[in-house]
Amino acid sequence: MLFEGEEEFTGAHIERFVEQRPDYLKGVTSALVLDTGMFAPGLPTICTGLRGIITSEVTVRGANRDLHSGEFGGAAPNPLQALSEIIASLKTRAGRVRIPGFYAGVRKPDKLEKASWSRLPFNEHVYREGLGAAGLVGDRRYPVVHRLWAQPTLEINGIAGGFAGEGFKTVIPSIATAKISLRLVPDMNPDAIAAAFREFVKKVAPPHVHTDVQIISASPAMVVDTSHEAIKCAATAFHQVFSAEAAYVRQGGSIPIAGTFASVLGVPVLITGFSLPDCNMHAPNENLDLGNFYKGIEAVGTYFARLGGV
Repeated sequence: MLFEGEEEFTGAHIERFVEQRPDYLKGVTSALVLDTGMFAPGLPTICTGLRGIITSEVTVRGANRDLHSGEFGGAAPNPLQALSEIIASLKTRAGRVRIPGFYAGVRKPDKLEKASWSRLPFNEHVYREGLGAAGLVGDRRYPVVHRLWAQPTLEINGIAGGFAGEGFKTVIPSIATAKISLRLVPDMNPDAIAAAFREFVKKVAPPHVHTDVQIISASPAMVVDTSHEAIKCAATAFHQVFSAEAAYVRQGGSIPIAGTFASVLGVPVLITGFSLPDCNMHAPNENLDLGNFYKGIEAVGTYFARLGGV
């Protein structure tokens, strides 16, 4: 058995172990990753694809120290302004990423996937209201679940710089940073996209500041072969426990170790879980329904029993 506690800290060591210790993992025939959830209550769900991810930090430097905006404003470069211009250049108003070649390697979902997604109990209006948002973004040519699962994205995760405390301080900061992540779909090369992202940021950055792009991590997307017996065993086990046919969906998130299991070990990877859409994932009061917790235990046990008989 392997135990690691780095799921929210890149998971680099477990990936390295899998890659460098094939002797320890010799004989493994399948992998189970319990890190996703159910699409709806009572609907057991098998994840057939995950988006890959690139995480980065963009740093913009102006003067060699913070400056008084009255004394220096109008002449001294402002890294926050420059960073805002860079960020504004990354996407169109319609949400399309402007990085050259960004969409070139995007694999479209097949007819079976699109047909399956169209049958899911999904309502765009209810989804938006659940977010408490005034509207949704993204390429309107595609349905929401398609945009979430089969389209790549670029998101600004955080911005820092200058003075943001209580009160006011008229400062021109010397440095500003942004955390930026890109989600990738199958057939997109994370190293090539990371290089294109770095080059594009440098190209659109104003010439009066120093700009640095640090790539923190880069992992590819993955898709699961649903015809494998291990996946069929899971679908049968879930139907037995939940009395409902399993739904096959993709996930917009990323689980790098799942891709490593598939590529390095060459085994089928069952990605599933038993949280519900309102579990507040990565937010205050993150929770797991107790009924699903106990049914999940039963479902996984049933899956192992069936898998042992294959």
